[in-house]
Amino acid sequence: MYVCLCNAVNDRQVKQALADGKQDLRELRRHLGFQRCCGHCTAYLRDMICEHRREAARQACACTACAAQESV
Repeated sequence: MYVCLCNAVNDRQVKQALADGKQDLRELRRHLGFQRCCGHCTAYLRDMICEHRREAARQACACTACAAQESV
């Protein structure tokens, strides 16, 4: 699915960039080579960054409360 229609950037590209260590919008834009245009993608990109961070935190935490929450 396209995240940014103006620059033809899709969700797979964004997810891969996040997995490769890109941390914020500036790094994503620089790495993926797209410019600010209409701005409609910004909110979605921020959501993707937050979700990536939440997932990384879940994987890093080995406490029993988090493990129980994952099984629900």
